Amino acid sequence: MQEAETIIREPDVPDRMIDVVEAFDCPCQTRTYVDAYRAWRRRKKNRYAFAFTKHPKEASFAENRAVVNDSPTQAEKSALYRVSMLIGCVLIGYLVLENVFDKLLVAVLGSFGYHIELLYWGESRLYGDESVVFLVTVLVSVVKYLVPAALLMAILRLPLPVVLPVKFVHKSPVLYGVALTMIVSDVFGMLIADYSSEMNKYRLISDAVSINDHRIIQYILFSVFGLPFLAELLLHGAMFQLLRQFGDSFAVLCCSLTAALLTHNVLDAVRMGLMYLLISRFMLQSGSFLTALLLRFIHEIYMFGLYYISTFGQAYSLQWWITTLLPVGIGLIAGCIYLTKRRKPRPELRREGNTYLNLYDRFSTWLSAFPTTAFVITSMILLVVNAILEA
Repeated sequence: MQEAETIIREPDVPDRMIDVVEAFDCPCQTRTYVDAYRAWRRRKKNRYAFAFTKHPKEASFAENRAVVNDSPTQAEKSALYRVSMLIGCVLIGYLVLENVFDKLLVAVLGSFGYHIELLYWGESRLYGDESVVFLVTVLVSVVKYLVPAALLMAILRLPLPVVLPVKFVHKSPVLYGVALTMIVSDVFGMLIADYSSEMNKYRLISDAVSINDHRIIQYILFSVFGLPFLAELLLHGAMFQLLRQFGDSFAVLCCSLTAALLTHNVLDAVRMGLMYLLISRFMLQSGSFLTALLLRFIHEIYMFGLYYISTFGQAYSLQWWITTLLPVGIGLIAGCIYLTKRRKPRPELRREGNTYLNLYDRFSTWLSAFPTTAFVITSMILLVVNAILEA
C-alpha cells in the first residue's frame, strides 16, 4: 500500500498547453525526485534543461530562457546538443586522465626518489616499489572517475535527490535483478574471465611479493566496491539523470554504450554494455540508485572470485565448481521466489511522452556534437589497438 502512494502519475496538462516539464512522468520515482527534477529544469539560465513551454494560440512562447524556438522539436535538439557537448568534453577528460595522469604521477614521484617504471602497453603497466605502484593505481582510478563526475555535478547543479535517489519505490525488482545479475555474471565469467582486460587490476595482487596482507585487502576492497561506486556515480548518477529528460530508453542506451567504450576491450565492451542494460532496467523499476550499486557489486564480487580461483586455485576443482555454479543456483532460487510470491503487477517504466524526437534523431543529435564524436572515435581506436596487441 505504501508503494502505491509514492508512484507518480502523469499530470493533467491541458490540450491547449505544451509544457514538457509538467509532462515529465516518472512512475517509479518518488514525489521528491519528480519535484526536484522539475524545479531544476525550470531554473532560469539553465542551458542543459529541455524546458519548452508554448501556448499554441498565442504568438509568444519561451524555452525557460527567453530564447525563441519555432517548435518543441527544435528546442529539444538545441538542449540535447548542449548536453552532448558537455558530456563529450567530460568523457574526453576521462580519457586524458586515464592515459596521462599516471605518467605525471610517475614523474612527480620520481623527483622525490620513488623510482617506478611505466610501460605503455601490457598486462601490468607499472613496475617498481609495490607500495607506490598500489598508490598510483588507486589514485589514477579515483581521479579518472571522480573528476568527471564532480565536474558534471558542479556545472549542472543537479539536486542531490535527483543525482542519487536512494528510496526504493518498488522493492521486488531488486530481488529479480539480483537473480539475473548472478546468472549473467556467471555466463560472462565462464566465457571471458581469462581474456578480460578488466582482470589486469587484480594482477597487481598476484605480482606483489613484499607488500603486507593488510594493504592487499584494502586494494581488493577498493577494486570490488570503491571503483564500481565511482563508475556508477558518473554513469548512473549525473550522466544518466541528465539524459533521462530526453527519454529513459535513450539514457539507458547512451550510458550502456559509454560504459562499453570505457573498457577499451572487445569482450569487456560486450560484457559491460549488456550488464549496464540489465542494471539500468532494474534501477528504473525500483526507483533507487542503490539498486545499480548492489547489482554492480554482485557482478564485481563474482568476477574477482573467478580471478582468484584461476590464479590461486585449480580449474575444475571443488572450489572452482562452487564458485561457478553457486551463483546460478542462488539466482534461480531467488528468481523462483520472486515469481511465486509476486502479487502486484510489475512496475511500468516511464513513457516517452515528453520527448518530441524519435530515437534515431536523438542519437543523431547526440553524435553531432564534436566532443562526443571525438570520444567515440578515440575509444574505438583504443579498442581496436588493444585487440590487435592482445591477438
